[in-house]
Amino acid sequence: MLYLPPRLVQTAYAEVTSNVSTTSATYVDLAPLTLTLSTIGNTSLEVHYSACVEAVFAVPNIDFQLLVGGSVVMGATGNILSFGNPGYTSCPSMRYKSGTLSAGSYIVKIQWRTSTGTAQIRPANFIYGYGGLLVREVAV
Repeated sequence: MLYLPPRLVQTAYAEVTSNVSTTSATYVDLAPLTLTLSTIGNTSLEVHYSACVEAVFAVPNIDFQLLVGGSVVMGATGNILSFGNPGYTSCPSMRYKSGTLSAGSYIVKIQWRTSTGTAQIRPANFIYGYGGLLVREVAV
């Protein structure tokens, strides 16, 4: 059987380039990890997300969720077993492939929350602090 890989239509990427933090117990946007794609239709989205996040002055679970078109499609939890300054890190990631989409505009974004204390991503100060969102539209 001949296998043909999906045809790449477009790629979009966002990354955390300055320090961000949250103390929110409810999901909030992880700026700047929001992308808007205008799809051509009869395509799907392949989403790749990863981040290394630290805890400060608490030992939290840090939850992430991926939204496509306003709907939560996947989640991940980073559990930090100890803390300090710089804090200890957890590096959760998600991989997702949508079903077939019609032509239109789709917002893809990451949200996060912490169970207690402060969660932070510090690319400006900490070599291991990063967050990135890669979205590829591929022909079905």
